[in-house]
Amino acid sequence: MPSIGLKDISGSAEPFAGLNSVQISDNSSDLSVLIPSYCSGHLNAVIKSVRALRPRKIIVVDSSPTKPEGLPDDVSLVWLG
Repeated sequence: MPSIGLKDISGSAEPFAGLNSVQISDNSSDLSVLIPSYCSGHLNAVIKSVRALRPRKIIVVDSSPTKPEGLPDDVSLVWLG
């Protein structure tokens, strides 16, 4: 079978040894992050952690019975409640 540039690491003692780490540039990202939520007490912590990815947009989709409050102004909310 012809090779398509993939490295077989199935038998490796260190399965991720051949993979490159993710690097984030200083340029604005084309990445948008969608965060599903239901009665989450950790939503702001999740938002804080994904900011390290420097996404263009953060969208929270929440299906809790009550609308989440206290989200940062730059986070979009889709409330399905």
